[in-house]
Amino acid sequence: MTRSSLRLAALTVLASVAIPATAVAAGSTQTPTSAARTGAHAVTVKVSSSGGSAPYYRAEVHNESPEPLDVVVRQGVPAGTAVAAVSDGGYPARDEVTWRVRLVPGETLQRSTSLAPAGTMREVVVPVCAYPTQGDQPYDCASATWAAPPLPVVKAAPPWWMTLPALIASIGVVLLAAAILTWRRWSKPRRLARAERFRREMPRYTWRYGPPVWTLVLLSAALVTAVGALAAWQGVVRFNRASETTRAALEEGKGWIGDTTLGQLGAPMREQYFEFAVYRITCEPPAGGKGRCLAVVGLRNVSGESQPWYGMLQRAYQPNGNWVSVDEEATRAVNGGRDLFATPVPAGEKLLFPLAFTVDGGTRPDRIELRGGVFSAGVTVRLP
Repeated sequence: MTRSSLRLAALTVLASVAIPATAVAAGSTQTPTSAARTGAHAVTVKVSSSGGSAPYYRAEVHNESPEPLDVVVRQGVPAGTAVAAVSDGGYPARDEVTWRVRLVPGETLQRSTSLAPAGTMREVVVPVCAYPTQGDQPYDCASATWAAPPLPVVKAAPPWWMTLPALIASIGVVLLAAAILTWRRWSKPRRLARAERFRREMPRYTWRYGPPVWTLVLLSAALVTAVGALAAWQGVVRFNRASETTRAALEEGKGWIGDTTLGQLGAPMREQYFEFAVYRITCEPPAGGKGRCLAVVGLRNVSGESQPWYGMLQRAYQPNGNWVSVDEEATRAVNGGRDLFATPVPAGEKLLFPLAFTVDGGTRPDRIELRGGVFSAGVTVRLP
């Protein structure tokens, strides 16, 4: 065999080994990227609000995946507000506005709404979530807060004692007091002479002794009884007031370490370990006396270290005061089999997921309590 034949055989062997290895390496670098872009973060949502006299919101929905996606955008309509205007064919309902859009890869679409709030509302929080056309797991959620313009500063009226009539009256009182003192000073010798003459002419009287002892005893007993009854009545009033305060505090989620944080739907709220936000809640018609409600919850660990959290501490309250914890089996099912409570949440980690609650009678909850630690006061979200 010649030297050229040996070189050709060697090159053939090297080529047969290198080409498959290169193909495998190239395939392994593309698959995770594609999977990451078509997962829960394939679509991102941003919301902004104007500072005008009426709430105006603009949502930006961006497709980060390499494929076109059909997306359902849902914007909440808070209680006490009404939809005034909707852009680009949005469908307004009682408590939310819905758009159905198709996003090509890398495309960003904007959708906007105007709301008409009640006259006394100073802040309106609006959540927006992007969903796939099928399923309850959102791609992303965000919220924005509209704040009413500051009220005009009204100069307070001066106190009554600084007004002109009060000043004139004060001067009159001073002049009158000066006149009276002057008159009493000049008339003092005459008054002393009259008093001396009256003392000499006044007949002598014999003073009587005081009232009987039994009268004083009865008066003292009556006074002690009245004071005791008044003190007892005040004690009962304060006890009832403290009981009402304690009952109200327990109903609001207090009684833990610290006070619970109250907020609106879509507003981020912090407690001891986590920052929570409830973006949306939906309830299905009851079946067999039971109903299921899904609450879309955003969570971020703000404690600086990994923290566990537990389904039994997350509660949904019905208007009658009854509450239920998370239905962990239904929550795993709606999250594709993932157990949200199996592992601690790493520091700084952000999660977005639906929590399932099974309630009696299908009555929609009126508030949700979320907490990270066993003794944490947590946060309370009032639902419309």
